Amino acid sequence: SWAKSDLEKCETFAEHLTQVYNEQTSTQDDEFLLYQPPNQNVRIGPICPNEIQKEIARMKPKSAPGSDQITPIMLKNLPLKGVLYMCNIYNAIIQFNYWPNTWKIAKMIVIPKPKKDLTSLNSYRPISLLSCISKILERLLLQRITDDYEESSWLPNYQFGFRKNHSTTQQCNRITNTILEGLNKKQYNIAVFLDVHQAFDKVWHAGLKQKIKSTFPRYFQILNSYLNNRKFYISIRNDSSNLKPINCGVLQGSVLSPLLYNLFTSDMPSNPVLTTCTFADDIAIVSNHENIQMANYHLQNYLSELEVWLKKW
Repeated sequence: SWAKSDLEKCETFAEHLTQVYNEQTSTQDDEFLLYQPPNQNVRIGPICPNEIQKEIARMKPKSAPGSDQITPIMLKNLPLKGVLYMCNIYNAIIQFNYWPNTWKIAKMIVIPKPKKDLTSLNSYRPISLLSCISKILERLLLQRITDDYEESSWLPNYQFGFRKNHSTTQQCNRITNTILEGLNKKQYNIAVFLDVHQAFDKVWHAGLKQKIKSTFPRYFQILNSYLNNRKFYISIRNDSSNLKPINCGVLQGSVLSPLLYNLFTSDMPSNPVLTTCTFADDIAIVSNHENIQMANYHLQNYLSELEVWLKKW
């Protein structure tokens, strides 16, 4: 049936995304994630008022607010006393490892994908508008995580997505250089290009938490609270849908989502005889060999291994 009014469109998109965010992405049960508290003596560094002021200054004045309707302009006009209140709230959140439920509500708008059938619900990209106050805390946590854990210690060098000094152009150069080197050596080149469907929306929360616990143990409890009990509603002009649950996925529009997605995919299998190139959820694998059957053999073996990993996670 056709959704004619804005309210009908909101509810239609909300029901569709509820199915996306509630779909189980692994055959494993969430019970496999057994809670093991990290060392309580290792604390997250406290937040200072000047850090908050710097983040407020960096905010784009015209950025859209979240469901609380607090805009960057409001924060930019906040007196020092207000910044101190924010600082106290942030440090209490870190101390008690509790992310406020009101900050877990995403106001979502849907953006049509280019050159897609606009009558299909899958032709729209959901963008989350989150609380500006919450996003400042996300940025401060992101800074601490990247300071505490060297990127090279957990992120594979073939992943160029969401990294400083890494671009799609550089990744394309890696692919073309690999092919040219193969041609110069009189080798056959076989390549596969993959795009993971709804990659951000399908991140399995229990599996992500397991990886957070093993890679960023100091931040496990606060990120566990950040991921739990999230909700969203669709907004089109002046109408909104009812609140719906989010049981999987990392939100497009969240500051921490790129880091969490990179972490979730950081143990994707690789093979030293192949060239693997990834940029977020786009994957390219190049196999070259003097014997075309061997080039195909190496690539097919890797794809079988990748399929096992995708089904597991």
